[in-house]
Amino acid sequence: MAQLLLVRHGQIRANTKGHWHGSTDSPLTWTGRRQARKTARHVHARLQIDAIYASPLTRCRHTAEAIGSVTGHTVTVHEELREYAIGDWEGMPYKELQRQHRFIEVSTRDPQFAPPRGESLQTVADRIVPALREIDDRHAADERIVIVSHGAAIAV
Repeated sequence: MAQLLLVRHGQIRANTKGHWHGSTDSPLTWTGRRQARKTARHVHARLQIDAIYASPLTRCRHTAEAIGSVTGHTVTVHEELREYAIGDWEGMPYKELQRQHRFIEVSTRDPQFAPPRGESLQTVADRIVPALREIDDRHAADERIVIVSHGAAIAV
């Protein structure tokens, strides 16, 4: 089995506002770009990596490209690495998701629960886990692979 290093993308504006952004595409903030560069230097100084994969969303691609710029690897985009999409509730503050919908509690208690026009945790797991296995299958056991994705997707 290859060694998979899971990396969360750098900061986006929704993070600074405490909003769930999910599948909404947005760029890194200045701080996020700095975090991506620091992560790239950290990874490069400590590991010899063999490949980089990223979610298709801009924040992940830019974080992965920062790593690629110091390691010399190109980024392979993998559609199934995208974030947990919560449909109509995207963009809501975390506090409102909790107050109005008890979102984290409900979704973790019932992995089949999906917000209106969103995904369930089970749906996310059903695409993330096979994606990680597929990436692992593409590489030898001694290879180190960086995978840049999202907080909730990685947690699942």
